[in-house]
Amino acid sequence: MTAAAFAYGVGGDDPASLAFLHAIAAGAVGLTLVVMVQLGAKTLAGFADYVFVAVTALLVAGLGVPVPFAMIGVGAVAIWWHRPRAR
Repeated sequence: MTAAAFAYGVGGDDPASLAFLHAIAAGAVGLTLVVMVQLGAKTLAGFADYVFVAVTALLVAGLGVPVPFAMIGVGAVAIWWHRPRAR
């Protein structure tokens, strides 16, 4: 990141420094995606969990609901859904 800041400070809009910054951004996105998939595979147990994730993403990205409100709302429904039931 220090090298990226230096490259941006020296070249700014130079195509080489912009390509360097785009490569760093792509690497950061890829690393984040890999970590999310690894953690998600351990955490998401059933189909309902994937539905909760999709609804949260739809609320935040699609409808512009603030993240805390979406998390509280979907989290409350998820807790209710996964509550212990009398058998």
